[in-house]
Amino acid sequence: MKKNPKVNYNWFREWGFVNKSFSFLRKGEIGDWLNHFDTEQSKSYDKMVSTRLSSSIPQFNYGISLENQQRLYDLHTKQNQSQSS
Repeated sequence: MKKNPKVNYNWFREWGFVNKSFSFLRKGEIGDWLNHFDTEQSKSYDKMVSTRLSSSIPQFNYGISLENQQRLYDLHTKQNQSQSS
């Protein structure tokens, strides 16, 4: 599977989603993406998913609006900044 581009994450590199601490398989916790993506990366990822998958899979409701997504990201960022001070 590691060498198969249809199932590995190498195409993420084209979209700028991979950094040194990136792991293809993560914890599987709801909302953990906030620890890995900033707002611009999230928007770019949403665009990529829409472009690549819109004709092949049904649309999913991820349970969060774009406005609330931004609020969650802002809250998460603020909490991380206060913990590191």
